[in-house]
Amino acid sequence: MCVVFLLSSVVFKNNKLLALAVTLLFAAHPMHTEVVANVKSRDEIFSLLFMLLTLISAHRYIQRGKMTDMLISALCFLAAMLSKEYGATLLILVPLSLYIFEPERIKLNGIFKVALSYLGVFLIYFLMRRNAVAVIGKSDLQDTELLNNPFLLADESQKVATKLFIFLKYIITLIIPHPLSSDYGYNSIPYRNFGDIEVWIGVLSIIAIVFGGIWALKKRNWIAFALAFYMLNILLVTNLVFNVGATMGERLAFHSSVGFCMLLGAFLFWIGDKVKQVALPLGMMVLIVIAYGFKTIDRNKAWESDVTLALTDVEIMPESTSLNGNAASRYIDLSEYKANKPKEKEYLQKSIRYGLKALSLHPQFVNGYLNLGLAYAKLEQFDSAKVTWDKAFKIYPSHPQKQTFYGLLGQAYYNKGYNLGGASKWKEGQFYLFKATEVAPENARYWYDLGGFSYNAGDFATAKMAWAKAYQLNPKDTAIQKVQGILNRGYLE
Repeated sequence: MCVVFLLSSVVFKNNKLLALAVTLLFAAHPMHTEVVANVKSRDEIFSLLFMLLTLISAHRYIQRGKMTDMLISALCFLAAMLSKEYGATLLILVPLSLYIFEPERIKLNGIFKVALSYLGVFLIYFLMRRNAVAVIGKSDLQDTELLNNPFLLADESQKVATKLFIFLKYIITLIIPHPLSSDYGYNSIPYRNFGDIEVWIGVLSIIAIVFGGIWALKKRNWIAFALAFYMLNILLVTNLVFNVGATMGERLAFHSSVGFCMLLGAFLFWIGDKVKQVALPLGMMVLIVIAYGFKTIDRNKAWESDVTLALTDVEIMPESTSLNGNAASRYIDLSEYKANKPKEKEYLQKSIRYGLKALSLHPQFVNGYLNLGLAYAKLEQFDSAKVTWDKAFKIYPSHPQKQTFYGLLGQAYYNKGYNLGGASKWKEGQFYLFKATEVAPENARYWYDLGGFSYNAGDFATAKMAWAKAYQLNPKDTAIQKVQGILNRGYLE
């Protein structure tokens, strides 16, 4: 609603049909699926909403001269900033829009005064943010996790070249939104070099937008506002200006798509004007909206659940570490559903396949090792689980769930050994109880039963050692206390 109001009352106030066409293009665009379907993207929606309200209120203030409109605009600007940092672009977009769309109502000195008021609000936000960071704490350390710093393995030339390619990829994906994915992280977009033609097309795109914007600004043409809306917001997410910790994201193009849709809609109407066919742009617009709509509906199916999203997108971006890791995790989830009991082994094997692929892409992927080990453990391949988890905790020795995972493995070894003991296979059971004490050496019960199994297997030296260890760990356990009499009387000597 705010999009059509801004377009019809400010940008295209003399062409309501074009304002409606642009709004429909924006509403139907498939790249917005993630913003709507993903609950964590509410900040994107609120950010754009308050940015549009800021612009609308600023123009209403100039048109009506009521201070309440200016106050509303300032509050909306603050809300936009608090939602997400995109709001900072309003420090340029508001004065620019007033300069282009209100030439008869406000002069340059008036625009300057309005800009100062927004700057004051920005300073309030800056102080709030600085105090919040001081309370929460901050770190100046470079993130060494590849999934949070996707350019970690690239040299300086590759970093710049890849970011320029991503700038181009945003444009291409806005024009042709297929295929779409919830993740574009390492290594779904391989590093680029300046020998790649796409990188130079990205450079030329930036040059064209900048010079096109300057040309339009000199003529006070709305195209300058559209290009600025696109460029200022997209630069915040391409890593060219700031490191955002992600290679690319469809939700990150949400704001920029407003400027893109303005240009696309106007381009369609321009074609109709050139060929003197009024119905042509409307026909093309309807076809594009229908195509966008079908793609959006299809994409919504992927966002139905975590399972459908992971298993759909890993086929779209098979070289993404995160998506392979997510697929591995979701197949473990599927294996635990009662209805999927007949396919439990099949799902776990698929989990292992995706887990191994994730680790081949990123050998330091801790969560990948954890999930892979869990799949092995559920298939009772306990030794493989231990080797895998050992690798995870070698990378991250202080992992908060280290004891939990080793505890699960210890219990699995213990259960297998205990079941063998139930069949009087003491020697075989002793083998697994040994393994249980290796991964969970602080569990007194494991040592106690290891002593019992060893005693029954005739391995008195091990029985003595195990019972002594059990008593050391838990001397108050009555069962452990009883076997101490056997030790004290020297029956195992």
